[in-house]
Amino acid sequence: MIRYGAFVKVVETGSFTRAAESMGYTQSAVSQMIKSLEEELDSTLIIRSKKGMELSHDGNEFLPYIKNVYNAHRELIEKRNEMRGLGSGVVRVGTIASISCNWLPWLIKEFKEKYPMAHFELKQGEYTNISSWVKDGSVDFGFLNPDAADGLMTVPLKRDEMLAVLPVNHPMADKETVTLEELSKEPYILLDEGELSEPLEYFTRRTALSPIYSMWFMTSIQ
Repeated sequence: MIRYGAFVKVVETGSFTRAAESMGYTQSAVSQMIKSLEEELDSTLIIRSKKGMELSHDGNEFLPYIKNVYNAHRELIEKRNEMRGLGSGVVRVGTIASISCNWLPWLIKEFKEKYPMAHFELKQGEYTNISSWVKDGSVDFGFLNPDAADGLMTVPLKRDEMLAVLPVNHPMADKETVTLEELSKEPYILLDEGELSEPLEYFTRRTALSPIYSMWFMTSIQ
């Protein structure tokens, strides 16, 4: 099963070297694992060249199946540990940058005070990535906007303010609230949020800027 994990890690990191470092193996060992998996499937999964590495056609076809098998095996082992009362395991979380900085440090700290043997693996991305990671089992749960959680069970966690960050000398800096009409006349920086962009959704609707927005917690439906 470690071969499946090595393949997934190489794809995620885009590098044999980085995959080996994250797994605690040598690059040669990871290469041998991939070669063994290719022999098992009688196919070439990864093409390496001077420009780097990329998935072959077969690699793209096999990837979701290999992920499913690898993640299912990981969940099986964690369930076994849970049944044995070991209180250990890895919790994989899909998260956005603001959650990583503001929520997770103290949440993880409190959790580890109760379960010191537990470990966390964070995968940071945008809403579309996180939704896909939950669906294919790459993470156990994730944080995102519910509009990006199609087909997933969602649980509301927090209602928070939607803020416009302005220079201190900006004409609107002293206002408690501003409208989309006002903001639409100003240049702004748009972050990459995948297929769903909250700011663009608001601008499209052309309504008054709401002082709240929803941040949700999601997990796959079992």
